[in-house]
Amino acid sequence: MIKTLILDSDGVLYPANQLSLRIISEALLRTLNDFDIHKSEWRKCTDYCKKHGHLGMLNKIRRLCCTNGISEMDFYKAHAENIDYTSIRPNIELTKYLIELKNKDVTIAVASNNHQPHLEKVLDRVFGQSSENIFSDIISGHSFQNNYSEGQFHVLKPSKLYFEELCTRFNKKPQECVFVDDTLMNINACNDLGILGIHLFDQTRLIEEIRKFLC
Repeated sequence: MIKTLILDSDGVLYPANQLSLRIISEALLRTLNDFDIHKSEWRKCTDYCKKHGHLGMLNKIRRLCCTNGISEMDFYKAHAENIDYTSIRPNIELTKYLIELKNKDVTIAVASNNHQPHLEKVLDRVFGQSSENIFSDIISGHSFQNNYSEGQFHVLKPSKLYFEELCTRFNKKPQECVFVDDTLMNINACNDLGILGIHLFDQTRLIEEIRKFLC
């Protein structure tokens, strides 16, 4: 029986057009400026991560912070402060529905490649104080780590290891979990492990899609 619901954040908890990738990227540039880091340093970190197969924005930020002696969490917090989240609208219908599922003993979690300060801002906008009553866990892009010759890197979707870590974290078999994401690569990866993946094309249909597998 499926009793664990795992939701991506951006494009799933709210429509992507309420907070575009462009806005997040522009905020990143302002954050680089806040720490007096030239854009060329970001490009170097991008090239390094690409060469070593470390995917995702957070691995680039990790590399950037390591090479510049900056606290990674301080950078994340500054990045979140540079983003205007007021465009994300509260979702009362989704809030009520997830509370209903929670009351039916369904474990609900957020699992995103983005950082913790961003997720906290998003959850506050969409659910307000109710988020504390809904989500059993908030899994950010820096929740899972792996080692390599020069240190640690973040394990992110669509890595198989990421989804294995999810199951371990919840002490569930893959077949006992539903994962909702708006990125097909992530859905393919979780399906390969045996997790039931829902590829969400339209955020307004989130509740409808979940109901196909959870009452």
